[in-house]
Amino acid sequence: MRHAFLVAALSLVVAAPVAAAELPPAPVLDPEPGVLASGEGFYLRGDVGYAMPIDPALSINGLGYIGERLDKNATFGLGLGYDFGWLRADVTGDVFAERSLSASAPGLAATAKLNSVAVLANLYADLGTWSGITPYVGAGAGLAVNRLGSVRETATATGTDIAYDGGTRTGFAWALMAGAAIDITTSLKFDLGYRFADLGKARAAGGAVRVGDLRSHEVRFGLRYTFD
Repeated sequence: MRHAFLVAALSLVVAAPVAAAELPPAPVLDPEPGVLASGEGFYLRGDVGYAMPIDPALSINGLGYIGERLDKNATFGLGLGYDFGWLRADVTGDVFAERSLSASAPGLAATAKLNSVAVLANLYADLGTWSGITPYVGAGAGLAVNRLGSVRETATATGTDIAYDGGTRTGFAWALMAGAAIDITTSLKFDLGYRFADLGKARAAGGAVRVGDLRSHEVRFGLRYTFD
């Protein structure tokens, strides 16, 4: 009896590895929905956008204008960042296409051209990944350079013009973002987002011309490539 038991035990020990080798490989399960995707590493990004400004206040020699209007414009941006897995950080530079500023006051009208460049340090939180789509929220802060061109003030009754020299002002800028990244490949993502940006103020003619906070709502499209 003892001899038979030993023979049976040895047979099981020998047969177990053979049976295990014949089993099919374990299936690879998809990540659970809502689990953060692992995309750690440095990344490059490029963005284009459409900015819809909130019309800023304008004053010339202390006289406040009304009916201010700042044209809608395109934006172009590049950035370099690092993805920590669920938290991302990047530095971006954005150029705002030239736009026209116009306003009126009793008996007066004013026009000028405005250009802006902004550099922001941004931080984002990725909120989870569902079917290759990762929503996120973020915030940024930095500096903006606002260049106000020559300002022309016209007396509407006589058509007489007064010209004021342009000026450049560098100041604090900030932004709030929300959007979603869509996986194209494991390294390349398409980014669709919204940004509220405040580029600070603009000045010209030694402070005689003052433009209030340059704020805008932006719809942005971009690509982000993460290096393995």
